[in-house]
Amino acid sequence: MSGRSKSKQYTAVDDEETVYLSEAESTESFLSGDQKHIKPLSIYIPRVHCNTAAFIVVAACIALIVLATAQCTIWYERRGSNAPRWRPAFSPLYDMMKIPLVTTYSDHSPAPNASDPRHIYRLNPSPEVDAAWTRIATADGVYPMSASDVVRAGKDPELAVDAPASWGFPPGKTKMMGIEAFHLLHCLNAVRKSLITNYDYYWGSRYGFAPPAVFERHLNHCVDMLRQHLMCHADLEPFTFNWRVGQEKPYADFNIKKTCVDFDYLLEWSEKHKDPQHEERWRELEKPEGVLEKEAPADLPQITENTVWSASGRIPLANLTGFEGKEYCLGTGL
Repeated sequence: MSGRSKSKQYTAVDDEETVYLSEAESTESFLSGDQKHIKPLSIYIPRVHCNTAAFIVVAACIALIVLATAQCTIWYERRGSNAPRWRPAFSPLYDMMKIPLVTTYSDHSPAPNASDPRHIYRLNPSPEVDAAWTRIATADGVYPMSASDVVRAGKDPELAVDAPASWGFPPGKTKMMGIEAFHLLHCLNAVRKSLITNYDYYWGSRYGFAPPAVFERHLNHCVDMLRQHLMCHADLEPFTFNWRVGQEKPYADFNIKKTCVDFDYLLEWSEKHKDPQHEERWRELEKPEGVLEKEAPADLPQITENTVWSASGRIPLANLTGFEGKEYCLGTGL
């Protein structure tokens, strides 16, 4: 042992000790010539793996959450209406048909053109004109509706009339439903028939100045129904003005671009699903005993008691008063 030079005894250190080895110890070992191999300090850098499939799944989930939130917000704002956003009111018809939209321009021609099929509704009274109006303005169609749909429409299902079982309505859809569009067109047709230029053709040649007692009330009802509808669905599309040849003032251009319900589609659907025996069944319909009833409007008896049903419709039992002794002077009817 005496012939050997004494040196520091080597003591191994583990990795953790190596990491915390002080700078002084490291320098001392180097200067003393010790052949210590100190493991260099290692820094851990996490490796990020990009998983494309996982990223797509996460993105899709986020998109679905955003979409569901938006749909729930829209549903809440519309209170469960199934209507498209351009028409917020609920209707079972949106679930019964996929009604398309059409883009068109309103017709602003001042005078009717007999060669234009669109102008049939503007022509003077005739059997052809009446047939065209009758087709679009018949409001007596009745269709099935469920009690839950009655609630969603803002009505009390206990007060909504059930169709008799003999009518063959589907199970769970026994409530009777009409379509407002045809009722409003019926009202417009009534106003058209009562224009002073048309009065003789539809009324005067038969009644003179003493039409049925319901004449005035029906017209007032129809005018106000149309007023309410136009104010409720007030169109905000702008119309412009043009300079016209021979005119010294700007001329309003009412040829307005509009997005509309495809009325031809609605009309064909209503005709296809209308009960062909409806008129006969309606005349035979009687009020069941024990049903819930609403109070009748004050003037309703004046209408129902002054008319009676017949095979050809209502027959007036009384005439409008106030024109007694007036000589009829319209047309050549009387």
